[in-house]
Parts: sequence; structure tokens; C-alpha cells
Amino acid sequence: MGKPTQKMLGILLRAWREKHGLGVRAAAKQIGVSHSTLCRIENGKPTNEQNLWLILSWLNSPAVTN
Repeated sequence: MGKPTQKMLGILLRAWREKHGLGVRAAAKQIGVSHSTLCRIENGKPTNEQNLWLILSWLNSPAVTN
């Protein structure tokens, strides 16, 4: 499998969020980023390392994975 891209991150993040019935604003609040930042990431735009760690932590949290 190839190296993950920013576009793939956005696609996976949006799918995960929608699977859990969350809107952009609700997910952004849970993650700790602005809704505009989350939209940019979901649209394949680059983000900084801090935002990436916040997203990865959120994806791995029990509140989201259950």
C-alpha cells in the first residue's frame, strides 16, 4: 500500500465522522479544532502536526470508537 495522502486523510476522516452521525461543527468541537480547519482537512488541504495529533487522538477515543 502506498503512502497515505492528505486527500485520503480527508476522505477517511469525513467517512468516520459521518458514520458516527456527527456534523462538522460537533466533530470539530470534540477534536479541538475550528470547524473551518476540519473542513479544510476533509477537503484534502494540509494541516499542522498538532492538528493531526488531535485528530488521531479523537479517532482513537472510546467516545468515538463505540
